[in-house]
Amino acid sequence: MHLGFIFKKAAGNISSRKFNFVLTLVVMLVTLYLTFDVAGMYFKSNYYIYKTEQAFADKDVININVLMDIQDTAYSDHVENFLKQLEQRYEDRVAAFMYMDAPIENAGSQEQKHILYLNKNCMGLGKLEIIDQMAADGYIRCYVCRTAADKYPLGTIVRNLHTDSQMMVAGYFDPETVWLPTLLFHSQEAVVSLDEYIVSEMDEAYFKRSKDFYTNMFNSIYIKDVPANEQQTVKSEIREIANEAGVMCYEYTLDDLIQQEKGSNKELMQSIGMLILFVVLLSVSSIFTACLADVFSRRTEIAIMSVNGVSPVDLYMMLLVENMLKLLISFGIAFGIYISSQNDTGRLIGCRMVLPAVLLGGIICMLLVTTVSHSSIRQRNLLAWMGGAKL
Repeated sequence: MHLGFIFKKAAGNISSRKFNFVLTLVVMLVTLYLTFDVAGMYFKSNYYIYKTEQAFADKDVININVLMDIQDTAYSDHVENFLKQLEQRYEDRVAAFMYMDAPIENAGSQEQKHILYLNKNCMGLGKLEIIDQMAADGYIRCYVCRTAADKYPLGTIVRNLHTDSQMMVAGYFDPETVWLPTLLFHSQEAVVSLDEYIVSEMDEAYFKRSKDFYTNMFNSIYIKDVPANEQQTVKSEIREIANEAGVMCYEYTLDDLIQQEKGSNKELMQSIGMLILFVVLLSVSSIFTACLADVFSRRTEIAIMSVNGVSPVDLYMMLLVENMLKLLISFGIAFGIYISSQNDTGRLIGCRMVLPAVLLGGIICMLLVTTVSHSSIRQRNLLAWMGGAKL
């Protein structure tokens, strides 16, 4: 195998046939982008279920979705009463959280900050682990990502300018820690990264200012540690408490939510499956056609090389290098366009799942194209390709 000759000849072919090369790149770019888009839809529909389920530390939970009633002006009072009755019945098994954005003051400087408020029973719900904890008597305990330790040393007093409450940094959590979204499976992101958040104990000052702040927890109330054989009973008890408090709600186990999501995705998955099949067939046929056309358009040159002693292996490798270069360029451009249009979750799925799958498919396709092209060349009459008479 003569590698120097192979790469030199491949580069020369590309240089002398720029139009064909660019035309093939355009065909491959469009088909690869379509493949990225459809593959992303497939992986994303399954990823949300997997990622959300993995965010739970306790999967034996019941999620309570409180419905809004805008006609009842005292509805927030009913919700408060509902939560109190749940806490009386289930005590430390009632977990609730809410997300808020608030201006904070730290060492005289002010900034807008994302804050996740957890009630006292939330720590076992998700996989949030606090390290380097310290006492914070008289203050609301809060935690920040360990990467922000220089800005928020242990013992730092942070004031919430909305409520005038004072929080003390009492510990840190590791980077890439995630928490549950407010509405499972229907939020923009599958999970919420806490790297830029302050995680705080629940600030009751919000509810003293206005009970309407309870609306921030309408979809994030959970009953923990409910064995599978007790879940239906607990759901019935929750409905009774809700009726007594004048609150409308739905109760779901984690399995209920997952099955509901899979059911809603069933028709979508069937459509995506058909779309994937169509795009794959279109991609393979388009790339085959473009590459074969490029090879046959220079049949005389290839025939002369063969007559002059270029080995079949060298010829195969020359075609493979050209095709792999086309794949590399079109793949990079198509993936760049695709990934730039995605949100954080889409980028994560694109890099970890879509990119390897499409790259593997592209390499296999190029190997097939090269093999078919090479076989078709060897089956041709070289004299006929050079314009001579047939033997």
